[in-house]
Amino acid sequence: MTHTDPGTYGAKRATWRTTDPRPLLRRIIDQHPRADESVWREEFWREVESDPDHLRAIVEYWLDNNILALTRQRSTRPTAERSEAARPVVEKIRERVSHEVRTAFLMLVMPNGKELGECTGADCKKFGGWCAQLARAVPANKTVAAVLSEKQVASMWKAASKG
Repeated sequence: MTHTDPGTYGAKRATWRTTDPRPLLRRIIDQHPRADESVWREEFWREVESDPDHLRAIVEYWLDNNILALTRQRSTRPTAERSEAARPVVEKIRERVSHEVRTAFLMLVMPNGKELGECTGADCKKFGGWCAQLARAVPANKTVAAVLSEKQVASMWKAASKG
């Protein structure tokens, strides 16, 4: 059996109330599929203006959303204190992104199925294109990662892409 979250906010909360105005709007749209939104709004208002149950459901829905919007993001800690508390997390994220960027070229999967860093100079020669530059810098029996840094590989790629 699939679990369905009945929800406790806004639109989800509105659907489990006794009176749900959404089916009424659905009926109006279905009856006037080519009508402009203003027609749907006017027809909806005509239907609910004298129906206290529907009006109450609509007001409760409005209150649910606006009370949540006005109270959800409140925090008792000042902004500077929150920023200071987040600093270690932000720094770890920056370090991780920096590491990923530095290792991007050496992790490229090449036509032979190996990562570029594991490929030999001979492999690079077979690939051709900008890898021909790598083949000239890396001996046939050595791997790219053993001879070149990520920064050097990136520099060679940039030079090849300009030429």
